[in-house]
Amino acid sequence: MKSLTPQQIVGGLNRHESTAFDRVYKQYFPYVAALARRLTNNSIYAEDIAQDSFVRLHEQTGRFGNLEKIRHYLHNTTLNNCADYIRHQ
Repeated sequence: MKSLTPQQIVGGLNRHESTAFDRVYKQYFPYVAALARRLTNNSIYAEDIAQDSFVRLHEQTGRFGNLEKIRHYLHNTTLNNCADYIRHQ
């Protein structure tokens, strides 16, 4: 897999390029999934919740200026997804 700079990853994600999205997914999915498992007390739906965070990320266009903003978005989206899951239990 070709090496991408952080700026290339962010720019590619903002343009919905699959290579950039794959990089972000590989980098952040373990964190997002662990957060969802922890917040939902290891629910069988934790990975679905994490996946939904990435679906929502993919729906954003031109919004992110750096990788930290992407991580922050995924973190907050996962928190909200988990809160919704818990509220509906």
